[in-house]
Amino acid sequence: MKQTLNFHAFKQRKDTFLRRGRYRWPYIKYSAYLAQPDTLASAGFSFCPAKDAPDNVQCFHCGFELTGWEQSDDPFSEHYAHQPSCTYAKLHCQTREALAGNKVEWVGWPVGKGGDDREQKARLLDMRNDVAMRLETFTTNEWPHTGRVDWNVTPEKLAKAGFYYTPEWWGDDTATCQFCGYALAEWEADDDPNAEHERRVPDCLFFTLVKEKAAKLVSSPLPKGTPRRVSMRTSMQAADVSTLEPDHQDESDDSSASK
Repeated sequence: MKQTLNFHAFKQRKDTFLRRGRYRWPYIKYSAYLAQPDTLASAGFSFCPAKDAPDNVQCFHCGFELTGWEQSDDPFSEHYAHQPSCTYAKLHCQTREALAGNKVEWVGWPVGKGGDDREQKARLLDMRNDVAMRLETFTTNEWPHTGRVDWNVTPEKLAKAGFYYTPEWWGDDTATCQFCGYALAEWEADDDPNAEHERRVPDCLFFTLVKEKAAKLVSSPLPKGTPRRVSMRTSMQAADVSTLEPDHQDESDDSSASK
């Protein structure tokens, strides 16, 4: 059953699970179930039951429907497992998990947690460069400041600074970082998204990944006759998001706020 309304805001999705009577989420009284209103809504789902599927949910972004929920099913991992091409699942669901008691936990990216860091960092660099994927969340939905004169905080600048659009309610301007889960809201006209992001979370992977790349450019062997002294500023420009390429051979090494 396809939804007829736009459920891009968290509150709109959550409210669909809290209806009364037979259209209420069937497992709401069973706290051991991971699939609860907050976890499902955060994972991008709204409730759209059918006669033969009383626990059917649907992603607001990709339209995928899922039913037959079991107690241990995590809405985040289920969404990404079934729809890895969904932009919202890629941006939001890979770094979160549902906990008992209708709670959501930020788990982050598995860098430095075992496995092949080189491969994981190369993948993250690819994702960092994918500005279009983050921008899609603004153009698909209704960024509330679109069309405002002399407004510096544009979807393009937010996407380039690592943010994707995650409104809490209709008209909200909350944007969340893909790499650290930090959310910022109540933007002002002259805010610089990149500067605001780095000021609050300087150790976010969005920044540290490119700094590692810049440091590698500084320390790598230079051709004869090339000056040894290189400014970090120059190196950072060389490793900027617009030109950064993942080095697959390199061995180098949900908080929220209102502005």
